Amino acid sequence: MDYCINSTLCDHLRKTSRHPIFMTLGNIPLARHNKIDAKILLGYIPNLESYNVSEKQSTKFRIAIRKLFHHALATLLKPLKIISNTGIHLYVNDSIRWFYPLLALIISD
Repeated sequence: MDYCINSTLCDHLRKTSRHPIFMTLGNIPLARHNKIDAKILLGYIPNLESYNVSEKQSTKFRIAIRKLFHHALATLLKPLKIISNTGIHLYVNDSIRWFYPLLALIISD
C-alpha cells in the first residue's frame, strides 16, 4: 500500500490549504496510479496557524508542526498497523484469502 500526501487548496481565494492523505495499492499499473478512482482519501493532516512571522520561524513552532504531523499520521495509520500484525480475510476471485497489508512507502511534498 502506498500513501500520498500533497498540499491542496481548499477555497476559491487560494489561501487555505490542507494536506490530504490518499491510499493506493502498489500493484496498480503506473498509468492508472494517479487517477482519482485508483486511490482513496483517508483524511487530512491538520495544520497549525501562527500569529506572526517570528512565531512561525521559532524552534518551538517548528517542533510542534513536526509532532502534529507525526501524531496525525500515526493516528490515520493505526488501523493498518493492527491489521498488518493480525491479518484480515479478503474475498478475492470467488475465494476467501488471508491477507497481511504492508505499508510500502509514503510520498510527500
